Amino acid sequence: ARGSSLLHSLSHKLRMRQLITTESEDGKALLGSIGNAKLIIHKNSKVAQGEEGVFVIENPHGCSDEVLAGIEQHLVSISGQGSGHPVVLAHGDPKAGGLCGLVAQGTLDDITAAMSEAADVIPADTVVETDHDMSVPDE
Repeated sequence: ARGSSLLHSLSHKLRMRQLITTESEDGKALLGSIGNAKLIIHKNSKVAQGEEGVFVIENPHGCSDEVLAGIEQHLVSISGQGSGHPVVLAHGDPKAGGLCGLVAQGTLDDITAAMSEAADVIPADTVVETDHDMSVPDE
């Protein structure tokens, strides 16, 4: 079991090196890309530690229901390949004026695989960001 854990840790570090290109100005996040989507991995997220976590996949400029369904289809396709993840936890409703976004739970590898497969349907300016704890600064 210890060897498997070490192998997983090494695999995670290699994947991070492939995806990450820089650090945020405040030093709290790692920045990179998956295809044409911007990737933000917050250092205090479970994903940054190599664990399964929650990702918010959103296009701030909006999209159609068909685009969102296409991305979700790729996420579901990856989950059917054995790991059971990623799992789509929530999705927006662009046609009704809602957000162009999904919330999915999985590993960085799961999300990377799904987003790479969905590259042909992902609009420019899409952001894939890890969920993380936030707090209001003391005054």
